[in-house]
Amino acid sequence: AHKTKFKTTGIWTMIGGIPNVGKSSIINSLRFQDPSLQSKAARIAPLPGCTRAISPIRISSSPSIYLMDSPGIMVPRIEKTEDGLKLAACGSIRDGIADPDMVCDYILFQLNKHENFEYTQLMKTPFKTDNVGLLLDEITKRFLFNTENDSKAKFIKHFRAGKLG
Repeated sequence: AHKTKFKTTGIWTMIGGIPNVGKSSIINSLRFQDPSLQSKAARIAPLPGCTRAISPIRISSSPSIYLMDSPGIMVPRIEKTEDGLKLAACGSIRDGIADPDMVCDYILFQLNKHENFEYTQLMKTPFKTDNVGLLLDEITKRFLFNTENDSKAKFIKHFRAGKLG
């Protein structure tokens, strides 16, 4: 009889995608469906780069299913400016790579384009605008920030958290 070198230990699947889109969060939500599991959850953070290595997470004991969590995969070069702004807006590339003014302007443009004016309530501005400078000035005043950089950070953070739509 032929002896196999490897023994099947269950179903193994790898989760892949760009940075900071929720790969680890999906794995954790599936893992918590099986209360009998004692394995560690995948580490998550709101910034790209939290997952540094490929690691198995057991999500089911019967049948035995493992998901391999992986670091985000990014194209080596972003050709289109708009693609870079989209990735920066949702936090898939590290803050500071794209100009925060441009990221805020892009978010505001998209919100207005889709007639989503929730930013006026959340940012406590009494008006709709397509002028990002005016919006950031208003946010700085309303929240008593020392610098406009704080306003940019707040606007981007609220967008990433889904509070602006």
